[in-house]
Amino acid sequence: MHTVFEKTSLSDTARILRSEWGLAVIPLQPNSKRPMVAWADYQEVLPSEEQVEEWWRKTPNANIGLICGPHSDLLVLDCDTPEAQKYAFEHFIRTPLCVTTSRGFHLYYKWPKNQSISALKMAKSRLKESNLGLDLQISSCYVVGPVSKHQSGAVYTMHDYFGSSWLDDEVPEFMELAPTASQGADLSSIDLSSARAEFGEIDHGDRNNGMTRFVGRLIAAGGSYVDVLNEALEENRSRFVPPMTPKEVKGIVESVFRTHERNHGSPAPSSSRDPLAQIDTSDLRQAEVKEEVIEPWPEHLLHPSGLLERIIDYTMDAYPRTERVFALAGSLTLLSTVMGQRVVTTTGLPTGLYSIIVGDSGTGKGGPLSAINRILHCDPMLANAYAGSDVASDAAIANYLTREGCQRSLFVFDEIGMFLSSCKKATGNARANIVKMFTDMYAKRASEPYKKRYADESYDRCVDFYSLSLFGATVPGELWQSLRDNETTNGFLARCMIFQEASSFKIPNIDHEDIDVPEDIVNGVLDLWKINEGDNKPEIMPDGGVNLHSVPKPIKIPFDSEAKDYHLSKLLELEHVKERYYNSNDQTHLSVYNRTGAKAWQIALIHCGSRLGSGIVKSYINLDDIKYGWELVDEVDHRMLEQVKDNVSETPFHALCQRVKQAVKRKSVECKRNGIEPIGATLRDITRSVKTDTMKAIKEALEKLICDGELLITKRKPIRGPETSIFQIAEIIPTSNPQKPVETCHLT
Repeated sequence: MHTVFEKTSLSDTARILRSEWGLAVIPLQPNSKRPMVAWADYQEVLPSEEQVEEWWRKTPNANIGLICGPHSDLLVLDCDTPEAQKYAFEHFIRTPLCVTTSRGFHLYYKWPKNQSISALKMAKSRLKESNLGLDLQISSCYVVGPVSKHQSGAVYTMHDYFGSSWLDDEVPEFMELAPTASQGADLSSIDLSSARAEFGEIDHGDRNNGMTRFVGRLIAAGGSYVDVLNEALEENRSRFVPPMTPKEVKGIVESVFRTHERNHGSPAPSSSRDPLAQIDTSDLRQAEVKEEVIEPWPEHLLHPSGLLERIIDYTMDAYPRTERVFALAGSLTLLSTVMGQRVVTTTGLPTGLYSIIVGDSGTGKGGPLSAINRILHCDPMLANAYAGSDVASDAAIANYLTREGCQRSLFVFDEIGMFLSSCKKATGNARANIVKMFTDMYAKRASEPYKKRYADESYDRCVDFYSLSLFGATVPGELWQSLRDNETTNGFLARCMIFQEASSFKIPNIDHEDIDVPEDIVNGVLDLWKINEGDNKPEIMPDGGVNLHSVPKPIKIPFDSEAKDYHLSKLLELEHVKERYYNSNDQTHLSVYNRTGAKAWQIALIHCGSRLGSGIVKSYINLDDIKYGWELVDEVDHRMLEQVKDNVSETPFHALCQRVKQAVKRKSVECKRNGIEPIGATLRDITRSVKTDTMKAIKEALEKLICDGELLITKRKPIRGPETSIFQIAEIIPTSNPQKPVETCHLT
């Protein structure tokens, strides 16, 4: 026996496994089992060798994941308990390649030829029902590969027990020998000479009948499934000419067992224990659960002064159930719209914002939505800026922006989470391209018109000069569940500012009266709206001609010297932060921080307009303006990234796992608050909280969370009735010697 890939780096190991062994290799987060890429793309097709090298060039310490399946010619048997290790040693076909894990080991097999996936799924199900801690990793599954590090510090180490390699034919196909529900006597204590004496050498024409009769005699003698199968395989090798394949023998054994059980009644299952409780969690303990509280927003950010603050105060007075941070988001987005097309940064960046307020039902999200509507409808000139939320398609948006007086537009979406989900439905959905359009149109300069092309040129739309803003409201679940992990790295979400607030109980104000929009707010908004356009004279072309298709030129607002120095220092600081996330290949943080500087500049420009009104065109962005912009965007980015980490997942199944874990956490907090022991959630608690999925799916999610070490399962014995399973948040037990190799039985 020798260790494979000993002293080989992760990057070199990944390269060898892909280029020489032909395995489907994907990168996992360092010291973790979580994938770093959308690995569903490689469940049927191998990643290119160049792609694998690029992954580990960017993140040399990434763990290695190996996807099982026929395309990778790989199937892995996962043994997580001492019982599983012993059983595998005694009953499974020997394979040279074994990887020790933090709990046990993985046995590597070639993918079985001519074996249906449904048969493998049945084998996987039987193995799990054996309650021994055995699992079969088949298609759409991946395992952590050799040289990788577990979060406990243990290293996944590959051993070659027979002196072979994956390229040798000695690596066998998998053949499952696990028992079914049928249990019987040990044949070693039974005299089988009479059964063997009935048959001489069995030739080709009578092999099937002969094996069926032989197996029937063994079952009649009381043999267990495993012993009968082993005896049948041995008889096949020694007496049959030529021998049958192991799969043929196994098929006969299973067929005769099924007939016997049908005729004589099925024996009792081998175990009635809860399979979830059989997963090895010896390296885990119950984690302390703390009540999650969304930190209050810094008070100075909620009081930006000027016209912004007057709009916030009006929103709070007119709609007393709303939160001040929601009113802030509405105020900023409103002014970003009315200042659009008229003032820009010195780099041509317009003021348009995409803002989303997130809160539970009853937190007053409707207040800012209504305030924006009322303010924009106070004057006919402003009314066209309110584009509403009844958007049928991306073409409808383009058409609206080309209408006279509608170039400055604010689209307002109540329940934007549901709207985003509806945009992702199957082909033929007219809304399918709306999110992409908003993404493409975000923060476009005046010199970058948006063009909507069609096969028939007569339908083409060109939006020469526009200012587009967006304001939406949603409950947390609808927003985060509408997103997938890859959508946080280069898409719509990174362009948004998310203003989330926790629920707060407020006594309804029954004396509240309807409040008209104050005149000073209307005048202040109109003052910004009426800022004159910049020079829009026809442009002289280099060839001496005249471009008659000229567009207005917005007025550029510069920094004063202090503001400029501060902005440059913050940009430099941001570059160091982005470099850190680039080196760790954290694409989500990178995508968000790539837009932080621009958003801070936009907010500073809006803050300046709020302070000066139309006087902004003859003034500068000062230090207070840019400081406010950076501090607000930094706060928004931080809160959004925390929510993405906890709520956005790569696949629908991972999203379900997150919801199940959150349900356990919420119930644990409730138990702790009320002094209930043990702290945790029952299956009934979880299913009540996660209402949109089947019991089967929830149990699969629980199994994954327990296997991944994120949950524990314990038993509670009530005064009356059966035991109840309690699911608890888990953490790894610290070890003083994390590099100590995991003990396991050898396969030689």
